[in-house]
Amino acid sequence: MEAERINALAKQLEDIQARAADLRRYL
Repeated sequence: MEAERINALAKQLEDIQARAADLRRYL
């Protein structure tokens, strides 16, 4: 269903944002 796809995309975005925050800490 569309909702599942949207949820998966939202989760990926959150993961990327969390990774970016971690990278900023190290830089």
